[in-house]
Amino acid sequence: MRKIALVALLMAGVIAPVRAFAESRFTVLPSGGVLRHADSDYRGLYGSTVFYPEIAFRAVIYKDVFAWAGFGFFSGTGKTELLGYDAETSRNILSLGVGTRLKLANALFVVADIALCRFGYREAAMEMEVKGSAIGFRLDAGLAYDLTKSLVVEARFGFLSGSDEYEGESFKLGGVLGSLGLGLRF
Repeated sequence: MRKIALVALLMAGVIAPVRAFAESRFTVLPSGGVLRHADSDYRGLYGSTVFYPEIAFRAVIYKDVFAWAGFGFFSGTGKTELLGYDAETSRNILSLGVGTRLKLANALFVVADIALCRFGYREAAMEMEVKGSAIGFRLDAGLAYDLTKSLVVEARFGFLSGSDEYEGESFKLGGVLGSLGLGLRF
């Protein structure tokens, strides 16, 4: 009798985590959007908006709460204001955070999340190159619509904030983001 109880207890200890893992919901969400950069000097040199592609990975950790990681990037070219030298920039943003997905209607959900961000940047102009990184945060909110059990479309609005300093001059990283994505849930 004890052996049967021990075997049943061991099986429950193995089956319960496997079942929980099998019921977990993962999402891969590629998206594209428009980022309006927060720094006015950046906007003056490279333009006020850039195309911002991003890919996000989500894992449900409890009911409507998910953990997520995302990576996005953008680049630009311009000419310096005074001397007309060519300038180029590239930026990347790595995000790690938590969020929630709450049902509004039949297949319509509101999505909101917060994340820490690592902003990486590179600027090159007048035969000089500056590279660096900074830590910041982001807040996102939007609507998601389940097209099928496995396919979701999301429209999001976000705010990314960070700053760094070079030779005593402070500059902003991030900005305001609007994006549209098509995700696969499994």
